[in-house]
Amino acid sequence: MTSLRPSWQSDAVTDGTVMLAHRYEPVAEIGVGGMGAVVLARALSGPSAGEHVAMKRLLPHLAQDPEVLKAFLDEVYVISAMHHPHIVESLDWGEDTEGRFLVMQFVPGDSLRALIHARQASQTPLPIALACEIVACAARGLHAAHNVETEGTKLAIVHQDVSPANVLVGYDGSVKVIDFGVARILSREDEQPDESHTIRGKFGYMSPEQIRGLPLDHRSDVFALGVILWESLTLCRLYSSTDQFDIAHMVCAEEPVAPSELRQDIPPELDRIVLKCLAKNRDDRFATARDLARALRPFCPHPKQSPELVANLCRDAMIERFAWIETVTGRKIPLQPARHASADDPDSSPQIATQAPSASADAAVSSTATSAHGTQQEPLAPFAQSASPTPESAGPPPAQFAPSSNAPLTSPSARTQILAPKAASRPRPAPPNKRITLVRMGALAAIALIALAIGLYLGSR
Repeated sequence: MTSLRPSWQSDAVTDGTVMLAHRYEPVAEIGVGGMGAVVLARALSGPSAGEHVAMKRLLPHLAQDPEVLKAFLDEVYVISAMHHPHIVESLDWGEDTEGRFLVMQFVPGDSLRALIHARQASQTPLPIALACEIVACAARGLHAAHNVETEGTKLAIVHQDVSPANVLVGYDGSVKVIDFGVARILSREDEQPDESHTIRGKFGYMSPEQIRGLPLDHRSDVFALGVILWESLTLCRLYSSTDQFDIAHMVCAEEPVAPSELRQDIPPELDRIVLKCLAKNRDDRFATARDLARALRPFCPHPKQSPELVANLCRDAMIERFAWIETVTGRKIPLQPARHASADDPDSSPQIATQAPSASADAAVSSTATSAHGTQQEPLAPFAQSASPTPESAGPPPAQFAPSSNAPLTSPSARTQILAPKAASRPRPAPPNKRITLVRMGALAAIALIALAIGLYLGSR
């Protein structure tokens, strides 16, 4: 691994950044976060000349804030040290006349949060196999981040802000973890202890120890992955409240319900995996993010089919944004040729089969998917409708073709809304065929008229 990689073009270094002329042409805004804005740009020169990249800049009013600048340079340091198929790649960094910037590979897609929003709007659950596949890919990426080394020293990184908004799902089938802007470098704290105890991240995805301000390790990110998996399977928020203190109390004190309580086709073993991630005591969770990825393997599609199934899922769910990206880039988005099973986890032996790659994501996964016990899974049950939906329970609109929304993922609380009731112990009778019912009613009416006519005839004699 390497340490910071300054721009290839200039050797003029100033406090960790480099000065260079404009080499990137802005194309469109992708999104705005708490500290920076990300734009789609085209590289005019350098190794990426002619390619589209994602360019992150500090917001102008924060560019001179020492704490924000330190966090930005830490992100440059962290992301430049990591090279993994499930982590967004750093390409360049430096400073120009508009300020400091970080250039990353452009992932043609949107966040997992936007995908969940789109499926909420269409009232269509995510296929279990693809929800597990996306989280498993994110887990592999985070495992690599947790163990990254630079100059022979393990950095011991904790992301701290793992959420659906920071997992990119591409129309090319890729899955990548992004935004290490608030990541903690534990190896540095051993040398220079951080006494600030600043809590960073999103409360609904923080681990209990993170909320309490306790020392962290990589199992804090495993907890956040559990929250993401729970929400991907149910399309509901696990910890939802307008009061952050209420959310903090839920995370630290309330035991989560199993996803199968809200969705009947989730097998017991997957329930166990989710709840293991969400254990309050970190010692009861998976020891590593890689262990979580391996536990999810039996529920995932075959690695050779996964990229195309993920791509089809995203393209079908967010058609307008997919068309917008192809329009602004002027290029067709190809499918990712690489398998999702990464080199650091070669012993892939998934048990869930899928149809031919040409089939749509939902059909390919749901029609032939089997559980970890080898039994045929039932089709996904329809969503239960709320009698009087509130603005929150109504859910967000479908993903827009413009830059992805920064609104929080909203959905009914798990305590008040059930996606699919538990299946009854005895089979439900099949719904009557309306056409057959009408024919039967007509026949009965005709018999009654004939009987009446016969009665009147006999009575008249």
